[in-house]
Amino acid sequence: MTTVGAVILAIVAMASWGLAPIIYKPFMGTLDGLRANAVKNNLAAVLGIFIGAFYVTRVSLDVLSVTGIVVATIMNIIIGDVFYMEAIRRGGVSVGTPVSYTFQVFVVLFSWLLLGERITILGILGTVCVVVGIFLVSYSLRDVKDVLRGVFFGLITALIWAVGITIYGYLLKEEVPPEVLIFLRGIIILLVFGPLAFHIMKRKDIKPRNIIMLNIGGLFGILIGSFAYYYAVYLADNLGMITVISSASPALSIVLSQLIFREGTMLNLRWDTYVGLVLVVIGIFLTAVGGV
Repeated sequence: MTTVGAVILAIVAMASWGLAPIIYKPFMGTLDGLRANAVKNNLAAVLGIFIGAFYVTRVSLDVLSVTGIVVATIMNIIIGDVFYMEAIRRGGVSVGTPVSYTFQVFVVLFSWLLLGERITILGILGTVCVVVGIFLVSYSLRDVKDVLRGVFFGLITALIWAVGITIYGYLLKEEVPPEVLIFLRGIIILLVFGPLAFHIMKRKDIKPRNIIMLNIGGLFGILIGSFAYYYAVYLADNLGMITVISSASPALSIVLSQLIFREGTMLNLRWDTYVGLVLVVIGIFLTAVGGV
C-alpha cells in the first residue's frame, strides 16, 4: 500500500540524485565518464556493504534473487550508464537526457505487465508531465548535436535501465530488504570498478580533493539516493509510482547547474525551464495522489 513515507523517500531520492552531479562534475578534471564513475562509486559501495552486513545474515536468499541483483546492478550502473554517457556525448544533454529518462514510461509498462501493478489516469498524466517537463528543462540548454544518434543511444539506455529497475522492483516486492540489496550491489561495484579506480587514483595528475569530492557526490547518487529509492519501493509496493517521482532528478540538476555554475538567478532562466519545472512538480503531485 502506498504510504506518505514512501512518497517522501522518493522525493529524497530525487533530490539526492539531482544534487550528486552538482557536487562531482566540477571535480572530474580530465576523467571521462567511465573513469569518473569508477572513482566516485567506491566509498558509497563500501558504506553500502557496511550497512547491509548487519542484515544479510538474517535473510536467506536463493540463487534466483542473487542472480537478479547481479544482473540488475550490471545493467543499471555499468551498461546503462555507459550508453547514457554515449547518448549525451552524441546528442547533447538536450537530447540524450530526456530520451534516456523515458525509462520511467517503460518501468510503468513493465510493472503493469510483469508485476501486476495498476495504472490510473492520474498516474498516466503525472508520468507524461514529468517526462515532458524533463524534456523542456533539458532542451533549454540548446546543446543539440546529432539528434538521431542521441535518440538511438538514449532509447537503448532507457530500455536497459527499465529492465534493471523492474528486476530490483520484483525483488523488493518479494521482500528482499533494501539493506541486503545495497550490500550485494556494493560488492559488485567494487569488483567491477575497484581495480580501475585503484589504477586511476595512482595517477599523479588526480588531486586528492577531486577524489574526495567525487566520492561525496557518489554518496548522494549511489548510496543515499538509491537507498531512499529502494526503501520507497519496499514500503509502497508500487514500483511505477516511486520511479516516476524519483526520476525527475535531471530537472533539478540542470536548473541548479545553470544557477550555480553560470552565476544566474531564477529570473534569468529561459521560459521553457520554468514551464518544465512546473510540469515536473504537477507530475509528481498527480503521481503521488493517483499512483500509477
